[in-house]
Amino acid sequence: MFSLLVYAVICTANQDGVKADIRSVIELQLDAFARGDATIAYAQASPEIQTLFPTEEIFMMMVHSGYAALIAPRRVEFLELFYDQASPVYRVGIESPNGTRWIAFYRMAAQPDRSWRIAGCVLTIISGQSV
Repeated sequence: MFSLLVYAVICTANQDGVKADIRSVIELQLDAFARGDATIAYAQASPEIQTLFPTEEIFMMMVHSGYAALIAPRRVEFLELFYDQASPVYRVGIESPNGTRWIAFYRMAAQPDRSWRIAGCVLTIISGQSV
């Protein structure tokens, strides 16, 4: 019984560490977007995303055209980390500069060095609002 309790505590601590590490990556990218720092923002994207958008400039054009809510949001609230098909996904509340509220679903990818990168983001407007 004691060993099960110890295992549960270790798993919870590990989960909290993963959650904090992932949150840090998302915060770093959001801060970089707000400062206009394409290098740091791009560095948080997974290699697969970097293959799709092979330069910082192309990546930032994609962000500005499809993810403007993430650039200098008024408010960010980290809601929950869950797993979808074994990939961690962080659900984040975003209030864009114009006041529109969104939920951002950040899919994360573990890297060989045990760091995390953003493998994708889906923005969903909170119902009852228009863009």
